[in-house]
Formats: sequence, structure tokens, C-alpha cells
Amino acid sequence: MVLFNARSVNGKTSIIRDLIQEEQADLACITETWLDEEGGVNLSQLCPPGYSMQHQPRPGGWGGGVAVVYKDFIPLIRRPIPQSSSFECAGFRLGDWDRIGILLVYRPPRCTTVSLPELAGVVSDMALGSQRLLVLGDFNIHAEASLSGEAILCYNCTSPTGYNCSTTQQTCPSSVNSCITIARMEHSGDQDFENPTYEKKCNSDDRLCNQFYGLQAGDFHMRWNSSCCRFDRCNSQEVIVQRASQRPNGVRCSSCFSRGTNFCSNQTRVACTGLLTHCIHFSTSAMKEEFEDEQVTFMGCATKNFCDMGAVALFASSRNVVVKDNVCSRGPGSLTSSGGALSLLTVLLLSLWALWA
Repeated sequence: MVLFNARSVNGKTSIIRDLIQEEQADLACITETWLDEEGGVNLSQLCPPGYSMQHQPRPGGWGGGVAVVYKDFIPLIRRPIPQSSSFECAGFRLGDWDRIGILLVYRPPRCTTVSLPELAGVVSDMALGSQRLLVLGDFNIHAEASLSGEAILCYNCTSPTGYNCSTTQQTCPSSVNSCITIARMEHSGDQDFENPTYEKKCNSDDRLCNQFYGLQAGDFHMRWNSSCCRFDRCNSQEVIVQRASQRPNGVRCSSCFSRGTNFCSNQTRVACTGLLTHCIHFSTSAMKEEFEDEQVTFMGCATKNFCDMGAVALFASSRNVVVKDNVCSRGPGSLTSSGGALSLLTVLLLSLWALWA
């Protein structure tokens, strides 16, 4: 048996399959699938040959979720469990008798005062119907953390000179579930690109956690690394910005970058390098005229995860703007959009854009 936190199975199906096969696991328990009730990736893609899968998404929300991938010969029978708004869980029994029960749990951080008593009730109900009960998962209970339900404390600072920039602490809002350390390099045109900027703060957006985002758009270049943790004053660790690769990867994209507008001019074409394997076309539109200076529009080379979620998380987190375009392509005919259905005319136009790139 193996247990791991996937922090989204999207884009990791082959890694998960390989892990299960390398460990020769009869049963693999996965937390934080980040698949909603409508799915995301095809769940069968997570299963090596001869395996099946059962999944419990987070009801009516984003993130979380638990899943079990198991060999077909295992008589794993699902037990009905009322789902909580504080955590996700899936209960099973092995075989026709309730001799062995399995309870897989994902409990988000900072929900202690509500979720722990409720979780104890679920465990008790499962135990009554099982001679032996295995409870496992990601409970987000750290020895360093208080169980009182108090707000998490994070170091809070920004510095261009070093990661250990301050000992100032911030009490985070109740919606925050982690502390984050960010190291980023950004430059436009002739700006210096030697020293990264470090930032530590409270974090409420899991899309920013433990990522490398890369973008080359017009004269704007960005490399962005982060690390998250989930207990008081834990964001003291160093984060290193991933080095830029100069090796072409065969992808060519239209390239431009503009702030304060939803139109991108002065387009050029650029050869992408390293992990920047996707062409992106992204733009935001201001909700009101007074917020137009917050708009951004760009085309260029990007990492896949920047296409999937990074562009929205970094450039459209403000409520003052909405995403107008968010389209990615790895080559002609492979356009995808995370902003809803595209009209036939839009698809044709964007296909031509990808061909020209």
C-alpha cells in the first residue's frame, strides 16, 4: 500500500501510474486530487493495467478530494459515508465481511475546532462496522501547530537582497491555509535580471504553492518559484529560482506584452526554450474604467502549469479585472481554453495564430 498527497492529479497521471507500478502497490491512496464532481483528467488515466479506481471529490468546491487506485482482484467495496463541508473522506471494506475497514481522509488545514470532532464521529461509525479499521490520509495536524483553531502565523516581508528578509510576523485571516515563500525574477527591456526578489506572506491560493512558473512575452521575462507550508512561522526556508534554459525546444510563439490595456501590439515571433513548451494568449479586462491600469495582455512562451492555472493566479487575482482570453497551444490544432467554450470563428482565428507562431 502507498499513500501520497498529489496536490492535483492534473498533468501528473503518468507519474502516478509509474509510482504505483514501481512500488508494486496493491492499493494506492491519494489525497488532494483537485478534481471536482465533473472530473478533470479521465480517471482511468491514473490506473495502470489491471487496476480500478474510486474517487470522492470535494462537494461543491475547488481542491481537495481523495481517491483509491487498487488492483482488480481486491474486493474493495465502498461504504456510504455522509460527506462533511470540512473534509473529504471515503470508506471501504475488504470483502463481504466487515473484518477490515479503510477510511481515507483529506482534512484541509486550519479547520481544527470544527472538523476534528466531526472526523472523530466518522471514525467511530466506521469502527462500529469493522473488526479492524485502518484510518489514513492527510490530516494537516502538525506538532508545531496549535489545535485551538487560532489563525496561522506567517513571516511577512519582501526583499531584493536575500530570502531571510525579516522576522516580522503576520496573523493571517481565517481563510488562509498556508504560509508561502516566493522567489521570482522579472525584467522588462533593459532592467537588471541578476537578483531575485523574495517574498514571504500568508497564502490562501493553493495554485501558488510549490510551483515553477515561467513566461517569456515580448520584453517581459519571468521565472517564479514558490514553497508552501501549513503551520505557524514555517516559511523561513530558502527558495531558489530555477535557472533559465537557453536550449530551444522547437516551439515558436507570437510574443508581446502590454499593461493597462486589453490589446497587445508590437507582436514578434520568438523561439521558446527549456520548459516553456506552450504558446499562451492571455488578457484581462477591467470591471470599471477606473481599473484599466490593472489590465494586462500578453502572448508568448510559457510553462504548461502557467497555462493551466498560473496566468490566472498571478495576473487576474484582483476582483477589479476579469479574464478575457486564456488560450494555450503546443502546436497547430492543439488549442485549449480554460475560459469556457469557444465559438467556431474564435477557434479558427486562434488556430491561424498558432500556425503563424
